[in-house]
Amino acid sequence: MSSGYRKLYIAVIIIVILISTATISFSYFYSNSKGKSTVTPESAYVGLSLNVERVTSDNTIGLLPTQDTNLQNALNGTTNGSCVDEDGKGICQLYQITVTNTGNVISTLSSKIELYAVGENSKFTNLKWAEINSATDATPFGKVHTMNDQNWKTSFVMGPGSSSKFYILIWLSDTGKSQNNYDRGNFAGTVQFNSTAGTGANATFIG
Repeated sequence: MSSGYRKLYIAVIIIVILISTATISFSYFYSNSKGKSTVTPESAYVGLSLNVERVTSDNTIGLLPTQDTNLQNALNGTTNGSCVDEDGKGICQLYQITVTNTGNVISTLSSKIELYAVGENSKFTNLKWAEINSATDATPFGKVHTMNDQNWKTSFVMGPGSSSKFYILIWLSDTGKSQNNYDRGNFAGTVQFNSTAGTGANATFIG
């Protein structure tokens, strides 16, 4: 083989090797690029977290009757504290309710608050509750509920990771006559939130 043909042969081999290497490199980078752009969808899940905390002191355990028109004065209380009268007796109780959507999708919720007597000889007929505007404003945000009226919020929508805080005031409604045979002892309550997806959360408190 002459020198000229040998050089041409070597040049052709080099070109073939370069083309093959470039093709392999391109395929490798394309494969890597394709892998990085692949998105794995996150599965949807619904979760709820619920916390109920009594804001008023232990002095408010054991309620004296108060008039429905006197809620702001009852909440203000005296120097003895919020919801406490001048004799140190409880006239209402304030609860802070915090619900959190711990899931990654929008949730539609409904809620209930149930009040009931606990302990021997305890009995209640005239306990009432209402969501109020704030921890210091006793204006009912919505309706005033009796013990038999447990439904609170319906079609309540929460975004993923969001929290909502509410204040619930509980009092013993004054009927204007002796209530010893109808309202006495201690009570408790249960707060419940349920989502349309079937997930729920509840918390029990002692009044």
